[in-house]
Amino acid sequence: MDKKIEYQKFLELCDYVHREILEYGKDIKFPKHLALRLRGLHKGQFIAQNNSKPLANYDYDTILLTFKICKFDILSKIRQKDNFQHEKHRINYMMVIIEDKINDVVLRIEKNKKAKQKSELIEIYDDNGAEYKTKTKEIKSSIINNLW
Repeated sequence: MDKKIEYQKFLELCDYVHREILEYGKDIKFPKHLALRLRGLHKGQFIAQNNSKPLANYDYDTILLTFKICKFDILSKIRQKDNFQHEKHRINYMMVIIEDKINDVVLRIEKNKKAKQKSELIEIYDDNGAEYKTKTKEIKSSIINNLW
């Protein structure tokens, strides 16, 4: 994947999480801890580290879709600010929810792709050459014709 496209998808993900999930405005700085967690999730790690091997490879579209699916669950818990000591705890809690659901989302995406491919492979035969033929015999009788 082109680095610029991947970077744009990462920025789109960061913007969505910043505005929709954390409900921050433009004047609030984007948390560095969240950026590291999102980069780490992309590689299947807890936090982004260059010296360790990636455990998985989730693309940013899948991560964004997971956030959109889990938005209600995340917001219902994160809005209770009394349960968290500071911002890092809220981010970690949010990421635990995403890490639990992301494999299910990946499986759903693959299932949808397979179903779409299967539906494209199905050929529909439309035989316009078929004609209707009656199975009953027409009775030709001069007596019946005289009645009409």
